[in-house]
Amino acid sequence: MGLELHHFREVTTEIGEPGPGQVLCRIVLLSIDPANRAWMQGRTYRDQLSRGEVMAGFTLGEVIAGDLPSGAVVACEAGWQEYVVLSTAAVRPVTVRGELSHYLGALGVNGPTAYFGLLEIGRPRPGETVVVSGAAGATGHLDGQIAQLTGCRIVGIAGSADKTRLLTEQLGFEAAVNERGRVVCYGAVSQYDTSSRPRVHAGYPAIW
Repeated sequence: MGLELHHFREVTTEIGEPGPGQVLCRIVLLSIDPANRAWMQGRTYRDQLSRGEVMAGFTLGEVIAGDLPSGAVVACEAGWQEYVVLSTAAVRPVTVRGELSHYLGALGVNGPTAYFGLLEIGRPRPGETVVVSGAAGATGHLDGQIAQLTGCRIVGIAGSADKTRLLTEQLGFEAAVNERGRVVCYGAVSQYDTSSRPRVHAGYPAIW
C-alpha cells in the first residue's frame, strides 16, 4: 500500500533557541527519497523511524542563529520540518557555486552513491556494457552518465515509455528497456554439483 496524506500528521510547535554548540536552521530544500519507506520498515543504516517521530529526510538549511554565521547554507538531516535546532557537528557547511538543488542531487547523497558504487565496486572498463535498473531514478540516471564517461555502453531499465525516451534522447543511454517483463528459470546448473542445494536458489526471481 502506498503512502497517502492521511498517514501523516502536521504538528505546529515553538521554534527552539540554539544553545552552545548548536545552530538554528530554516529548511530551504528537502529530498524525498525511496529510502523513506525502508526507514519505516526496520533498521537499515539508521534506526527505524517510529510513530510520532519527525519524518526523516536529507535537507539544505539556512543558518538563522547559533555557532555558524547567519545566512550560511548547510547540508543536514533535518527531516520534514521548516525549522530545526541541530548540533553544529551535525551540519556540513556548503560553499554554493551553482544551483542549490545540485547539493541534494549530484553533489548530495545520490551522486556519491552512484559514483562510488559504480566505480569502486562495479569497476567498469571501457567497452563494457553497463545495465542500470531504475535508470530514470535519482541515482540510476547518474550511474548511466558516469558509466558513459568511462567509455562504456549503457543500457537502462525503466518503468514507462516516457522514462525510456528520457534515457535515450536526453541522458545518453544507448538503449532502454521498459519493465514488466518476466524471468523464467528452468534450473541452475551452478548448483548441480554442490553437496547440499538450497530450497530457493539465491539470485533468481522465481518460486521453486
